Amino acid sequence: MYTPTLPRLLLPLLLVPAGCGPTVKNPAVEAIQVGETWVFAYEDTPSLSMFALTHGTVAAPDGCLAVDDAVVVWWPEQLDQVEALVAEVEAGGAPEVQLGGGGSSLAEGGSGEDFPEAVREHCEPVAVWWSSGGEVVVGEGG
Repeated sequence: MYTPTLPRLLLPLLLVPAGCGPTVKNPAVEAIQVGETWVFAYEDTPSLSMFALTHGTVAAPDGCLAVDDAVVVWWPEQLDQVEALVAEVEAGGAPEVQLGGGGSSLAEGGSGEDFPEAVREHCEPVAVWWSSGGEVVVGEGG
């Protein structure tokens, strides 16, 4: 009886052209001014999402809402929660949040050119976090 070896089993995988998988590119992002703070949201609800988890302090150091150092791109469905975060930050608060998504940062080798144009027009980001939607968990801040 013939039993294929591991290299023969992997050969069909190696022959698949590299361009056959789904391509993910920067979705359209809009800038929205809430009070004195810029927030950013996907123009349309994305069909794909990343599922890492981040947490940190919400602030607006250069007039752009960020979690720690990352400017966040929010889902349209999250904007009610985002408006409440902006109000708390503009009142001097420092709320802590936890949210899903994925990010890119200059410190980790990312390029500013990979950040959405809307973000670059209003901020000087060092990182961008792409929210995955769903509830933003808010905790106690300092």
